[in-house]
Amino acid sequence: MRNLISFRTAVLLLAMACADPAGPDVPLVVDRVELSSTSLAVAPGAAQVITATPRAVNGAVVPGRAIMWTSDANTVVTVSATGEVRGVALGMGIVRASVDGKSANATVSVIPTAPQHLAASWRMESFDGHALPAAYAIFYDEPVGDRIIAKVEIRLDSATKAMTGTATYDRRYWFTELHDDVPAWKYMWGDRGRFVLGGNVPVPLTLTSEYIENLVTGGTVRSDGRLALDEELWIGEARRATLWVRRPVL
Repeated sequence: MRNLISFRTAVLLLAMACADPAGPDVPLVVDRVELSSTSLAVAPGAAQVITATPRAVNGAVVPGRAIMWTSDANTVVTVSATGEVRGVALGMGIVRASVDGKSANATVSVIPTAPQHLAASWRMESFDGHALPAAYAIFYDEPVGDRIIAKVEIRLDSATKAMTGTATYDRRYWFTELHDDVPAWKYMWGDRGRFVLGGNVPVPLTLTSEYIENLVTGGTVRSDGRLALDEELWIGEARRATLWVRRPVL
């Protein structure tokens, strides 16, 4: 009877060994790396932790493996040896976790969550890449007073915009009006008010003028940290002509 039990035990152990061909002494091989998050947003100076889990082809966790963390844009986002992701400057970066030749990436957006995170000034999106002075409107057979001007060109000479850490903004545009290519008038247009940041990516931005009634400008904070605004508000300024400061060119 004792021999029969021993024989059955041996058969059972043999079957168990056949069911696990790798055997208990064969180490698991890393097939992939799983991250707790593959896309996240942080503010400048803020941090979040990402965990990386090496897994075998059957999904089992592979223990005892060292994880190497790297960032492709350390001026935008850094990552520590423990997976702590920290925002440095507005923009986008990719952090990578690598284990035994396998890796996984997470896209990190560093976004403004407070007014002080925005730059103090921004360029005029409508004229990016254009040399100043730049024409924004040219009219032909334009009536001026009681006569017809064959050609009127309104030209942007310069523009300034500024924002503060207390959520206020100020912007000014300077124009020259030319009659038949001869400078005739100078214009200045601008407004000031407050801005509000949203919480999505890309970050929505709303400017509400405290200087011009019912003037609200929408826009976004781009991934490189620059502001993209709807500039239509001044392109159609004929509707607000009384707000311009117009003087002859001396």
